[in-house]
Amino acid sequence: MNEVKEKKSRSLGRGFRGFYELEQLYWTFNLRSTGQDGMNSLCVIGIAACIEACVRDVIKHLVDYGEPYLSRISRFKDLLRFDLELTKALSTSEITFGELVAHLLPISKVSDIASHLEMILNDEEREASFKTRLSNLREIGASVVNSVRESDSPENSVLGRRIVDDADHLMAEISELFKLRHIAAHEADFSKVTGEQVISFLSCAKSFMRATFEMAKQELDPEVALSSFGSSFYAIRKSNETLHDLFEEKNKTLREIAAGGEDGFSAIGLFFRAESAFNDYLVSEIAFRTSYYFGHSDDAERKTCAETVWQLSDQRLQGLKKSKIEIQALVQFMFEAGAQRIFHYLT
Repeated sequence: MNEVKEKKSRSLGRGFRGFYELEQLYWTFNLRSTGQDGMNSLCVIGIAACIEACVRDVIKHLVDYGEPYLSRISRFKDLLRFDLELTKALSTSEITFGELVAHLLPISKVSDIASHLEMILNDEEREASFKTRLSNLREIGASVVNSVRESDSPENSVLGRRIVDDADHLMAEISELFKLRHIAAHEADFSKVTGEQVISFLSCAKSFMRATFEMAKQELDPEVALSSFGSSFYAIRKSNETLHDLFEEKNKTLREIAAGGEDGFSAIGLFFRAESAFNDYLVSEIAFRTSYYFGHSDDAERKTCAETVWQLSDQRLQGLKKSKIEIQALVQFMFEAGAQRIFHYLT
């Protein structure tokens, strides 16, 4: 149980597991010598660890989602063992059931991954092998993206791009990766991995992890695609909606300020100063949050930019709504106070 809790504390705030770490491995490998056998083998161990962390995160999210996935955990009864301490930890919410299941299931080869996800995802009405699911997986919302891609076929424009072009090749590469990981980690043999293999493994691991997460995401939330194109365009759409709402709220707030007459003139000037400061802050924050990509990942950079606009504009929007209510209350108070003075003057 302590191991599960420690793993949970180390992963807090790190988002989906494995993706950022895989990017770190990519840059580390490219910045160092690619001809060192030891370095190649260490990269293979790291890549396999990223895949394992990713798959465990997928299993956790599926189980913690609840039914129908929760009931299917009984299919793992031979692999799961519980004791009093674990039961107490679950009852006090120190760990979730999904975290426990993901921790206990063995993931040392690609057949483990395939078997676990088939058990969780398959039901009587819809049974499919993990490889079949990979082959059939398509981007959600890809029709929006593919409509601007002249090279895509009409079929892709309607149905969305296939996420995995060759599932057989991908699974074979991941299987070889786990095999070489075992040799390096448990036999201390660092002579089996070439630099070319590491480059291929990095690419295949990224594809495999994205496809696995996309598979789970489409199960749990089919409206939002995890794929880089789908998620970035979703974020752009949400940021545009928020910017439209923010524009409308600005006009409403200005009208409320103007309703205060001469007393509102100075407030209008301060409003525009605050607006200018917010725009400067937004531009600087976007530059900071996207600086990591250095132009190497357009989809991720576009998504981060849109999410920053969405997040900060929504904060500004909520602040303006609160200010508008306060201004309305103040104007009403001033109107009532003025009416009372006029009444006393006339009487």
